Amino acid sequence: MAITLATVKGPHFLQGDAVNNATTVGRLKPSSSTAERVSSMSVVAKHNNAGRVFFGESPGLTTALDNGLGPGDSLELEPTATWMDLRDFYLLCDVANDGIDIRAVMA
Repeated sequence: MAITLATVKGPHFLQGDAVNNATTVGRLKPSSSTAERVSSMSVVAKHNNAGRVFFGESPGLTTALDNGLGPGDSLELEPTATWMDLRDFYLLCDVANDGIDIRAVMA
């Protein structure tokens, strides 16, 4: 399952929104088929989420890995290399139609 990542891009920043309409792992799918390279990223669980969301780089993402993000919780990511591609990330939600907001610096 792919989750559409709706984004608004400027020359230096990207802002996005992703909602998982199921309780299965879905890969983030930017509206562009080309790489969405970012040099840092903030992930914020939507404030109106009913459950917890899990965000990571594995299609094997499970709720057993950690406690996930509760409504309003955030996560800051920086690459170990020069950049990260948003297409390499996955989202899992406890409750269907929960989601995340993403803010990133373009690489």
